[in-house]
Amino acid sequence: MLLSNILVNIDLVSADTLVASIDVGDHPLLFEYDPNSGKVDISSRDSNALNSTVAPWGCTPELTKGCIDMTNASSTYLSIAIGAVVGAFISWLVYALQKKSTIKQEENLKRLKELDERHDTILELIQQFQKHQEKLLDQILSLDKKIDAAVEKKGSTT
Repeated sequence: MLLSNILVNIDLVSADTLVASIDVGDHPLLFEYDPNSGKVDISSRDSNALNSTVAPWGCTPELTKGCIDMTNASSTYLSIAIGAVVGAFISWLVYALQKKSTIKQEENLKRLKELDERHDTILELIQQFQKHQEKLLDQILSLDKKIDAAVEKKGSTT
């Protein structure tokens, strides 16, 4: 009756390592043969204990010794982790580009403000120059009237 519940899976992990998984009822046994040392490692894992205490993400051969295949849950979690890393990188990249653009915009706004202040100063100087020119023109016109008046006076007396 016990022999009817035994399932055997044999996988070649690498050129030198062979892993066999034997399910005896609800207790899976893993046999890992290492030809370099000539030893066979036998590990028993209770899938309920493994899932609830050691590996809540499921059987992940990259993280849990004795796993033969990656489960859908561990694949999902690994994909989420990779997606989070890629998303964080892209977010950082966008942030860095926006920060760089903001700094350039601030520099441009500062330059525009300086140019506007210089423009206002130049306009004030031009207005002062125009006022001075108007005063000179008024003085020239008053001298012209005085000269005309002196010429008329001189012409009427002779």
